[in-house]
Amino acid sequence: MVIEKRGYFNVISRDLIFENNWMKVENDHVVNTLNESESDFGVARFSTGAVSILPIDKDNNVYLVKEFKYAIGKSLIQDCGGFIERDEDHLVSAKRTIGRARYHRPKLGICGTGLRVRISY
Repeated sequence: MVIEKRGYFNVISRDLIFENNWMKVENDHVVNTLNESESDFGVARFSTGAVSILPIDKDNNVYLVKEFKYAIGKSLIQDCGGFIERDEDHLVSAKRTIGRARYHRPKLGICGTGLRVRISY
């Protein structure tokens, strides 16, 4: 029995692997309708939205953060972002998220647009 169609995949079954207040991870067992092959996909579903903030100051400095990512076991340099709490206004979430970011010991670099970029680590 098909419980959902996703593009050319038919989802035959779905098992809940993990769930908390902001996400759940499921395993979808699917059939590819192009060649009738079966496979499994791990799917992370987030219950709330997210915000992404790219701070730019009056001198056109763009601020990024270096943050350790547990899932890949290393740090990434990226924009500042975070999850929106349930029933939280997007602007409130953005202000809360950027307030937790650490922008210290910046190194000055040049990105392709000619903007100065400060990288925090």
